[in-house]
Amino acid sequence: MVNALVFALDMGFAKVGIEGDALSVIKNMQSKEPDFSGIGNTVEEGKCFSSLFNSICFKHTGRAGNEAANYLSKYGLKFLS
Repeated sequence: MVNALVFALDMGFAKVGIEGDALSVIKNMQSKEPDFSGIGNTVEEGKCFSSLFNSICFKHTGRAGNEAANYLSKYGLKFLS
């Protein structure tokens, strides 16, 4: 998610919508409370980047709604090896 936020900033987007299938991550990104979980550092970094947008929305989507992203990530892994 941090990479997506950095990409959106680099592209000059002022308003973004972020969808993800990890409900706990989405909830933590929406929360004002600090995240002390195992991925807390990454979530807190994402919160810092998200504060740079004029408008940002985090939305949970089920795995079925995230099929395109899953396919693209698996396809992209072929080029890393």
